[in-house]
Amino acid sequence: MSLDVFGFQGSFLSLAIGFPPEAVAGLRARQILRIDALVSGDRPLSAFARLNVKHGPNLAQLVQDLPPGGGNVLAEFDLAYAGLDEARIEHLWLDVIFTAPALARVTLRDLVASRRPRAEL
Repeated sequence: MSLDVFGFQGSFLSLAIGFPPEAVAGLRARQILRIDALVSGDRPLSAFARLNVKHGPNLAQLVQDLPPGGGNVLAEFDLAYAGLDEARIEHLWLDVIFTAPALARVTLRDLVASRRPRAEL
């Protein structure tokens, strides 16, 4: 996906990416969710990724900064720090947020999400 941002008056631009129900099934606090993507732009932009997990009436949000130079980016979210009610996890989505994107072209490719068990320490 590629966006050309012209005449933008806001302070940030957010892209929300919803996960299918199959990705939510079996999600546990003892897992790490990893996001890999290829991000490019015509100039370096400040960006971060925010993972949102709706569990019951609550919403857990985990945030990771993304490197401003773009290229292959990686964000890992340790769900042990989210305070999740595992039995009530309903929905999962990712916000990719670019700050001050005016007069820029942003391209997001090859976004891959994976989850892994957390190491027992």
